Amino acid sequence: MGRLLVSVRGSNEALAAAEGGAHIADVEYPGSALGTPYPLNIRAVRQRLDEAGFKDMPISTNIGEEQPVRSTGLLWSTAMTVGFRPRRSFATQKKTLG
Repeated sequence: MGRLLVSVRGSNEALAAAEGGAHIADVEYPGSALGTPYPLNIRAVRQRLDEAGFKDMPISTNIGEEQPVRSTGLLWSTAMTVGFRPRRSFATQKKTLG
């Protein structure tokens, strides 16, 4: 059986996603290059879901940029995605990967 992951920007969207049947809330911040959210936003999502009776709903996030600052948000998330800025140009990567 598949699971539905819904990207959310904050606690209101997370609650709407949970009530709509989402299985995982993926906390993102579209204003940053890689979507890395602020830690207190992740905490707010976790608290809102807990208060609404969705304590078992996993939260995912990423720490693709500003890792020293934003990685504290992992304290409130269940899973994470780590993104790395490529060191090579796209043309070089394409040549390497074939």
